[in-house]
Amino acid sequence: FNAGSFDLGVAGIRIMHDNNHADETALENNHNKTGFFFKGDLFIGIQSSYAFHFDDEMGRYFHEADAGVDYSFFAGRLFTETLFYFNEAGETDSDKYRVVTDSVFKARYYNYSSFSIVISDFISTGMQSFVNICDYSYMLIPSFRFQPANAITLSLQGAYISGTGSQEFNRSAGGEYSIFVRTEIIF
Repeated sequence: FNAGSFDLGVAGIRIMHDNNHADETALENNHNKTGFFFKGDLFIGIQSSYAFHFDDEMGRYFHEADAGVDYSFFAGRLFTETLFYFNEAGETDSDKYRVVTDSVFKARYYNYSSFSIVISDFISTGMQSFVNICDYSYMLIPSFRFQPANAITLSLQGAYISGTGSQEFNRSAGGEYSIFVRTEIIF
């Protein structure tokens, strides 16, 4: 779909219901979610999504949304993106964080940014950052990827976690450093 200069690549509407989602931090016994998402291009890549979570009686509900942009340089060899995420169920004070089963994250505001560089047809590298804007804790995730053959990919990914104490991304919960090695073979 193309509207003027905006090229809409993907769009959708999602409606979900989960009647097995029951505990004191969830949206009562019946969790429903509806929302929309889209991704398109207008000189830069633009993406956004919105979700409305609610129980069957509409007694408890919350909103979540994200919006971001991406761009590639040098014929796609350098790709960068940034995304802002809002979670109404999250807290702005890290001392009030609680386990929320309706949401993956504990805080109200986040930023995700990344870049990747294609060095050759077989080698790429990159860096991702995930920042809790409320408590300023973050994760830095460097990566390296090597494809020695068409069906084989070797990946190395690390993570540095900055937070301490009650911050969401804290070293006591996730360690200060981590390394992941992955081998993928496609048959």
